[in-house]
Amino acid sequence: VGLTADGGAEILIHVGIDTVERKGRGFEMAVHEGERVKAGQLLLKVDLESVAKAGYDLTTPVIVTNPEHYQSVRVAGKGTIEAGARLIELFQ
Repeated sequence: VGLTADGGAEILIHVGIDTVERKGRGFEMAVHEGERVKAGQLLLKVDLESVAKAGYDLTTPVIVTNPEHYQSVRVAGKGTIEAGARLIELFQ
């Protein structure tokens, strides 16, 4: 899932490692390209059980893809993150 924040931050959320090999099986987008989303809104439905059973690691990297636009990108949360919790802090 790729997002562009109002402030210009470009964020990539990649559910699982090498899961692109599944060609979408077990994944269902809940939003459409170009749609404006809000904090807390469902973006993607994932059948975690089927993905894990197929042998994929469910680690989900969240990456700022344009870090050069910021003085600092800091991880604010690690491990299992609760909904609504701060995950990344960007400083200009």
